[in-house]
Amino acid sequence: DLIDRARVIRRQLGGAMRQVGVIAAGALHALEHNVDRLAEDHVIARTLAEGLAELPHVVIDPQTVETNIVVFDLEDVDGGEFRQRLAAEGVLCSAFSPTRMRMVTHLDVDSDDIDEAVAAAGRVLKAL
Repeated sequence: DLIDRARVIRRQLGGAMRQVGVIAAGALHALEHNVDRLAEDHVIARTLAEGLAELPHVVIDPQTVETNIVVFDLEDVDGGEFRQRLAAEGVLCSAFSPTRMRMVTHLDVDSDDIDEAVAAAGRVLKAL
């Protein structure tokens, strides 16, 4: 059981990736050209977390969001269905489990996009 769990965690952290040099090159470019922009991504992510926290079935403490990664839980909602319907609305998220979701802000996401993402999540949750 311990080894199986360790393998899952290794994959979640990127340990099963191939050709990571391509990803590393992108990371290096970001470090050389966009470090100042990270602070804006973190603010936008906190705004996303605050918006999600106001929605029914979403469990998140926005104060815990310190980077551009927003992790939240769903209560009484099928996470797979949530992700599928949200994708149909043009908003992507990934899942750590059937109820634990992740959204990430980045250079191409601005505050208008966050407003639309929260609105789309609200529509999807209302439909579910």
